[in-house]
Amino acid sequence: MDLEGPGVTTDSSGDKWFWVARRKAGDQEAGGGGAGRQEIAGGTGRYEGTTGTCEYTVDYLANNRLIAQVSCEWQRD
Repeated sequence: MDLEGPGVTTDSSGDKWFWVARRKAGDQEAGGGGAGRQEIAGGTGRYEGTTGTCEYTVDYLANNRLIAQVSCEWQRD
């Protein structure tokens, strides 16, 4: 299954981090998951001009819960 989804993370000060996650392994069912890559596409406030990538692994659990492990490298223009 090919999965792709955009997202926004908002920190406690209201600054936003824009990203797109892509994964070509696993599924979204309980017991599923897999490894993927996130592309950081900038943001607002302290994240303005930030780009980079994150490698991640996600494990889907019962009752719409998940565990994600993420490692990122980024730079600011």
